[in-house]
Amino acid sequence: MGFGGKLPRGYLRSLERDFPQRDEFNTYTASAATQFSTKVELNTYTASAATSFTPRTDFNTYTASSPAAGTGGGIFSQSAGGEQLATSSVVFSGSNPNSLILNVEGISELSGGLIHKRFVRTSNYTLTTTDYLVAADTSAGSFTILLPDASTATEGQTWVFKDEGGVAPANNVIIRPTVGGQTIDGKAEIRLESSYAAIHMYTDGVSKYFIF
Repeated sequence: MGFGGKLPRGYLRSLERDFPQRDEFNTYTASAATQFSTKVELNTYTASAATSFTPRTDFNTYTASSPAAGTGGGIFSQSAGGEQLATSSVVFSGSNPNSLILNVEGISELSGGLIHKRFVRTSNYTLTTTDYLVAADTSAGSFTILLPDASTATEGQTWVFKDEGGVAPANNVIIRPTVGGQTIDGKAEIRLESSYAAIHMYTDGVSKYFIF
């Protein structure tokens, strides 16, 4: 990469300061070009500065004054090709991290594994909006899982309920809303009655729950 046969403006200006007479300056700058018989030689000479930086990324970083640690900002440590990259785990923290929501607008693509929060219950339990996978074991007897007020949850929020104990036929897992009048598929309650049964459920964020 050269300068197309022309010396950089900054370099020309530095030479102007060295020559009080314009004629002397013009004579000097013109003589520099005559030292190279071909355009290739001139380009090779003017590009020689790049050879002192290896690998090439070092030179680009130097000339562009780019920060070596990346330009993503915030939780992102790198920005490249229109993508923001997080090169380590992202953790939500604060006085109440469970209330924080990661809102993704557009399509989400997971290229690795997915881990869900699993909570084992062996007795009556009131579900919260920070729960997801409830693993029920009724080996010690049937118990009830109460759903939170639907209006306190986000529309479309989902939960999973699983009979991990495998004894649901004898000891049912009972699931019902905490607030009277709220329903699950139009019913006041549902029960897991088959061994190792499982259901997915979501809410409208108002007053109803639905199985899907």
